[in-house]
Amino acid sequence: MKQFTASRLAGGNRLFPAEIHVDNFGVNLKIPGLFSGQQKSLGYDKISSINIDSPLIGFSKITFHTVGWGWDNIVAEGFEKADAEEIKQLVQLGIQSVRQGHSNNSGGNSATDISHIIAQSEATKAQADLEKRKLDLEEAKQRQEAEEKDAAKRKEKADEYRRRGKAKQAFLVENQKSVIIAGVVLIFAIFFAVIKFSESTAAALDAKLTKTSEEVEDLIRAGKYDEANNLVNELQDESTEQSPYSKNLFGNYTYTEYWKVKRDGYKVVIDSLKKSSTAQLQQPQQVANNQPAQQIPSQADTIQRPTHQQEAIQQPQPSNTNIASVVVDKAYFYDAPDVSKKRKGYLLKGEKITITSENGEFSNCTYTAANGSHTDAWMLKSDIKMD
Repeated sequence: MKQFTASRLAGGNRLFPAEIHVDNFGVNLKIPGLFSGQQKSLGYDKISSINIDSPLIGFSKITFHTVGWGWDNIVAEGFEKADAEEIKQLVQLGIQSVRQGHSNNSGGNSATDISHIIAQSEATKAQADLEKRKLDLEEAKQRQEAEEKDAAKRKEKADEYRRRGKAKQAFLVENQKSVIIAGVVLIFAIFFAVIKFSESTAAALDAKLTKTSEEVEDLIRAGKYDEANNLVNELQDESTEQSPYSKNLFGNYTYTEYWKVKRDGYKVVIDSLKKSSTAQLQQPQQVANNQPAQQIPSQADTIQRPTHQQEAIQQPQPSNTNIASVVVDKAYFYDAPDVSKKRKGYLLKGEKITITSENGEFSNCTYTAANGSHTDAWMLKSDIKMD
């Protein structure tokens, strides 16, 4: 009898690999799941044919075509190609003996032939294993001799360096492998350190510029345009433009282009607001000369500036009963009494406004900035409280 066991690396064979036992009288099968873990015997007279499927890469599949067994096919998978070929050869020999009229139980020539093939196969396999072990030992011996020769050469070279007083070179020659490994490890360590430093530097730079941009917006809302313009220039710092860490080694998000666009936008807004402020200061003189005051729209929507300016002295001063205060942290302006018409501009808690009219949940109000400019807009009633 000869036993063949499927590889545990094959699917379905990890815990209980399939087994095939071939003897003079038939095949004993133990296939997980097919016989619930029990072993069954299949005589050669019950096998019509046997096929194997051996892919280029992977394990072979053996198919037994049965006669009167209850199944059309019995499949066993996960066998080495050489084992599958040997199983096929033995089974075909057994089938052939049955078809020639020999009894499987007579112990005749067929049994002798199968036993001879099994014995010959085992002897051949043992011989092949022995030859393989001899080759492995020979290769190991050759590798060892080569390493010893290499070590002897390095020692001879190191001794020569020592005689010349070059201890450093001698150390490097004797510890060549260790030095190479240490160098590779050091390179990887530096590589990951640079990546980490790049990411942290980029994050710090972004945080710094974000804070600067918030300060610029606060100055613009306060009407301090010259100070805001000076602070905007810090976003154009040369280190920001040329920083090698504005983009990491993997090409992730860069900060330079983003802040360049934002910086240019700030300058346009500041210039527009300064011109608007100058026009507001000239309006009283126009009224005094009986000339109509001209409304000058603002272009500061992106940083909470009004889109329409109200004439400085067109309306009479309201009474104190119309004065209200902002009671939330940020009270936003609206272009109309509609929540979908929200602006980016807002007032901070405690700032004063003048109520001119009401519409549902909204109040129309006027906000007067420190520089005398006015903002006419709608605000939610819930964000303000009458004084």
